[in-house]
Amino acid sequence: MGRILGLDLGTNSIGWAIIDANMDDTEKVQEYHSIIDSGVRIFPEGIDPDTIGTGEREKSRNAERREHRQSRRLFYRKRMRKIKLLEALIQYKMCPLTMNELKQWKYWDRDKKNAGRKFPDSPEFTEWLKLNPYNLRKRALEE
Repeated sequence: MGRILGLDLGTNSIGWAIIDANMDDTEKVQEYHSIIDSGVRIFPEGIDPDTIGTGEREKSRNAERREHRQSRRLFYRKRMRKIKLLEALIQYKMCPLTMNELKQWKYWDRDKKNAGRKFPDSPEFTEWLKLNPYNLRKRALEE
């Protein structure tokens, strides 16, 4: 005598059954005698109840959380690209910042929260930010 567990995995449910089975080792033939127990577990849909049946506008329950996480990652990556560019420009003396001023913005103290993160605000740097890149390109070609 042996028992077999059968599972049917769906997107919003799991069906299961336990079957009592006889197995003859010489013939490798299975004869099923009885179903011991069976059932289904249905999970709630992962869709916001207010948007059910709206077609493509259906929104998952996790959609808002995912959108916020994506925007945080987008802002972080954009900030890292700016920092890497400024580091390269400082290295080649093309930016009036110092590495210490940039480090205040790059590395911040968690205890101070946003007060610990300070964007460089020296007068030379703010004037440098106001330069028109198209005029600089023109000057680079001519000079």
